[in-house]
Amino acid sequence: MPLISVLMPILNAEAYLSQALASIQCQTFSDWELLIWDDGSSDRSVEIAMASARLDVRIKLLGSGKKGLPVALNHLLCYAQGQFIARMDADDICFPCRFDLQYELLSSDPAIGLVGGQAITIDSKGKQIGTWQVVTGHSEIDLDHINGWRVQIIHPTAMMRSELLSRVGGYNVQSPVEDLDLWLRLAEVSQLVNLRQHVICYRVMSTSYSQSDPTLRAQQFTEAALAARRRRGLPADSLPPPFWIDSTPRDHFSQSIKKAMSHVSSGHRDLALWQSLRCLLQRPWSKRAWRLLVYSIPRLGLRP
Repeated sequence: MPLISVLMPILNAEAYLSQALASIQCQTFSDWELLIWDDGSSDRSVEIAMASARLDVRIKLLGSGKKGLPVALNHLLCYAQGQFIARMDADDICFPCRFDLQYELLSSDPAIGLVGGQAITIDSKGKQIGTWQVVTGHSEIDLDHINGWRVQIIHPTAMMRSELLSRVGGYNVQSPVEDLDLWLRLAEVSQLVNLRQHVICYRVMSTSYSQSDPTLRAQQFTEAALAARRRRGLPADSLPPPFWIDSTPRDHFSQSIKKAMSHVSSGHRDLALWQSLRCLLQRPWSKRAWRLLVYSIPRLGLRP
């Protein structure tokens, strides 16, 4: 049995899939299996996955059909044999030492149930556009999650204990924020930590969830956090909106501020920095723009 089972749903990832697969095959830790589910691709994604599976017995294409991400992940979990479950997206790139670093930490401390890491953000052409920085300690991670502020575990960086995933019931297919919902439930039975090292190149696409309507995302974060609060016996009447939700009128400047705040909330501080500078050029006297600039500087890593 492999020690690590990697779960990878794919959907029209023809342009990036070969590179994603190669980054897993190049891991310094070799005791893994890669389980793939095609979620209804109309391009050559299945063909590429099948070709790789024929050349490497550790790669398995388990089926095809439109299920949606959480259902596909739960389906793959049913076939996973590994002691640890790693996530990977079909358009991202793993650093060669990723599995080694995460396996070492999970093996050394049984209290830790999940290990994530930092990410370098790249565009559709693979050019670096910034970094996605997340906090490293369990208390800081869970504080942001339980308040519905932002996700501090980057989903495709996560490696988890298989036994704990089974204990909490896997992914919640009813939640539109399946990753945050899972991190909140795992935090109730184990410690969640992030490595300080970059473990993946995360591809930022215009259609990705992190680029969607920030107001809708804030509502979804809040609902997941309130559900977790009820489970934990914490006050769950209401939560203030995340700091990156702007209630001012929808003029051009306010929209720019909101977009920059959304980048901060997603951990894309480099993108937020450029956006906040644009806001300052529009209104150099704005306290909001200056405050946002401070929170956007990647090296500071400040939290509002």
